[in-house]
Amino acid sequence: MNSIFFGIIAMAFLATTITIIYFLLVIKKKFYDLEKTVKTIEESLLPTIEELSKTLMSIKNFADNMTYITEDIKELSGSIRVMAGNIKNITSSIEKTTRMTSMHISGFKAGIDAAFNVIKNHYFKKGDKK
Repeated sequence: MNSIFFGIIAMAFLATTITIIYFLLVIKKKFYDLEKTVKTIEESLLPTIEELSKTLMSIKNFADNMTYITEDIKELSGSIRVMAGNIKNITSSIEKTTRMTSMHISGFKAGIDAAFNVIKNHYFKKGDKK
């Protein structure tokens, strides 16, 4: 009876060992397939990662260029403001000069009219008395 019992235990042990070896071989094959799949994925993703890096660099360059452009536009608008202020000052100076010139011309005209009146009155009145 003991030998039958040991025989059954030996057969169960042998079956378990064979099953474990089979599962270990299947697991080894799955790991090999998984490793192959990971390697394939890495190889296919490598160009994508390089492309992504280049794209990000291009976006950074574009953003830097936009920053320079906006700074230049700010400087341009500041220069235009200064020019507008200068034009306003020039216009104001021209208006003042025009007013002063107009006053001088009016005064000069009044002086000439007064001189002609004096000359006219002085000479024509003398001429009437003779």
